[in-house]
Amino acid sequence: MPAGYGIPPHLHKASENVTVLSGAFFIGLGEKFDQSRGQELPAGGFVSVPPNHAHYAWVGGMETIVQV
Repeated sequence: MPAGYGIPPHLHKASENVTVLSGAFFIGLGEKFDQSRGQELPAGGFVSVPPNHAHYAWVGGMETIVQV
C-alpha cells in the first residue's frame, strides 16, 4: 500500500489474518474510522480479526507491504 493509504470500516464473513512484511500498518476496531483508537503494527506484526467484527486500517508515511 502506498504511504497514506486508508481502508474504510468494513467486515468479513471469515477471520482476516494480517502480517506486516515491511513498513507500518495501523488497524482499529469499530464502525467509525478513528485514528486515535488504532494500534500500530510494525514490520513483523500480526493481527487476526474475528468474523463479523468491523475494522479499518491505514498506513503512515511509508509504503507498507502486508500479507493477508
